[in-house]
Amino acid sequence: MTGGADRRVIRLDYQAKWFLPVPTAFPSDGADDAGAWVDGLLAEHEVMEPWRDPSRRAGLRELLLAQHADLAGHGGIALWYCPFGLPASGVVEIAVEDRKDRPADPHAELAGLRGDLPVRPVDVRAQGLGPGVGYARVFEAGEPTTDAAAPRIAELGYVFTPDACAVAVRARSADPSVVGALSEQLWRLVDSVVLS
Repeated sequence: MTGGADRRVIRLDYQAKWFLPVPTAFPSDGADDAGAWVDGLLAEHEVMEPWRDPSRRAGLRELLLAQHADLAGHGGIALWYCPFGLPASGVVEIAVEDRKDRPADPHAELAGLRGDLPVRPVDVRAQGLGPGVGYARVFEAGEPTTDAAAPRIAELGYVFTPDACAVAVRARSADPSVVGALSEQLWRLVDSVVLS
């Protein structure tokens, strides 16, 4: 897989029973656009309740397109977390950026990160990326409207600064229990990442 502004090759291992790779640009995976890609998913993958009802199929397609649109064009690697089938229960994003003129300390990469409670980084070490920091937070995504509060998002993330780049891996879901459930699989994925 290729990702990041410097187009480094990123190798990682993930279990297909948990994660589904998501193209962030097209053409990709034999599909010319997001609609064709989603149609292929619907033909091949398990769908969770209550979306199995044929009358909800068009709504599921629109939801999958919206979930894809949230990731389109970010330039990194994206995986949907689908332990019970489609739609995605959460998303994992991997981004690699050149850290020219930025500090080598991964803690500095978290400066300005906010959440409902203070973000408390924890030192970690991944086999392929070396020392880094992990963090968890819950935050509001966007601004509240007159009708409703802004949606709350739970996030579990890791940041590393190997060589001349910064690597960020984050898992997000509107359901905090989903982020908790995928934490072990996420660490296995993070621990497998190798840049070349």
